[in-house]
Amino acid sequence: MRDMKMTRRLFALVAAFAVAFGALWPLVSAAQPGPKVPNFICTQSGFQHPQAPADADHDKFHCPLCVMSMAPRSDRPPSSPSSRSRPRAALLRKPERCPVVPMPSRAFVIFFAFREIMKKIQSVFCGAALALLALDSAASCGAAFCLVNTDWSSQGAWVEPGVRFDLRYESIDLDQPRNGTRRVDVGEIPRHHDEVETKNRNLVAGVDWNLSPEWGLSLTLPYVDREHHHNHNHQGEVIPESWYFRELGDMRVQARYEFMASREDPAAPRSAGATFGVKLPTGKYDVANDEGELAERTLQPGTGTTDFLLGAYWHGAAPLADVSWFTRAQVVLPMNERAGFKPGRQIALDAGVRYAVGRDVGLMLQVNYLAKGRDSGDQAEPEDSGQRILSLSPGISWNFAKSAQLYAFVQVPVYQSVNGVQLTADWSALAGVSWRF
Repeated sequence: MRDMKMTRRLFALVAAFAVAFGALWPLVSAAQPGPKVPNFICTQSGFQHPQAPADADHDKFHCPLCVMSMAPRSDRPPSSPSSRSRPRAALLRKPERCPVVPMPSRAFVIFFAFREIMKKIQSVFCGAALALLALDSAASCGAAFCLVNTDWSSQGAWVEPGVRFDLRYESIDLDQPRNGTRRVDVGEIPRHHDEVETKNRNLVAGVDWNLSPEWGLSLTLPYVDREHHHNHNHQGEVIPESWYFRELGDMRVQARYEFMASREDPAAPRSAGATFGVKLPTGKYDVANDEGELAERTLQPGTGTTDFLLGAYWHGAAPLADVSWFTRAQVVLPMNERAGFKPGRQIALDAGVRYAVGRDVGLMLQVNYLAKGRDSGDQAEPEDSGQRILSLSPGISWNFAKSAQLYAFVQVPVYQSVNGVQLTADWSALAGVSWRF
């Protein structure tokens, strides 16, 4: 078992290094003030927008609503159609000399881009940090979802009116007991039951409907495939117990409003907005195993509570060509207690950058932070709930059709701090597909 864990950890580190290296190397090696690929490629999604005039030579292009690559602007007026009929002598006239502007060095361009991106991220995270001080350290016992942000609309990838469907598969194996920031063995710190392993295989479906450039509505519903093992310590006897179930989880319904948009300059678009909605108690919270033992409340596919969701996002294009970025903050506030259980408050912070490679491929890198408050109620385990997680998530996307995209991420925690003893994952992965109708 230990050899298998070491092999998986080594594979995760190699995969994360390979994807991160591929995401950062093109940015360094191809840094330049002008675009290296044609500017009709959308730097976020590559989707073709049906309401924009098509290019006769290409099947994809930008529209004014896209987050676009940085392209040099020219003050030269467009040539008139009659210029083609000018006499040959006029065409052979000696052109006027233009002043030569020295190109900035690659190191200067990279430094300037990095400085500007950090300014944008810092302004968002400073405000969010104040909210973090009011939250308890928090976490769940065995249930898990990937922290990667795949809300493409809030990232500026798609803002045209219409419907988009997203389906993603997540794999998270929680097999490492942890106390605080320290790894521990199973049973090293005695509990009424010692956690051994939780395997999560989630299928998350989402529908996003852009009602207008300002308003949008989204709905997500997870299908949870979960297997959990722990050892029950009863009067000196160790009794292994297991649960395995496949159930629907809690549905989320959110509205999105974009209150600021600046797209006059196609080389530097900016937009910001807010999201608000609810998490509905559609998942079961009384699942039992074959012996009739109820699973722990944090292990159940649903919490049984209704939660209020509130968030904000900001995205735009970076100073370098074909680079875009986003930041997002969201809080989850449970509004009631159900059957002796109320989950802790949550806050999630995301920041990411995307680099367009060629016509259809994008390399992505996200930083994801999650803080969860302690659970409360008679059926809760407040001493073993609550945590903070900081993860690095490199990924890749491929637009295999005009209105369809495949994507994949590997998520590697770089910092984990839990209350009590909880199971944690060394790495997780997800893959998905998006269609626009």
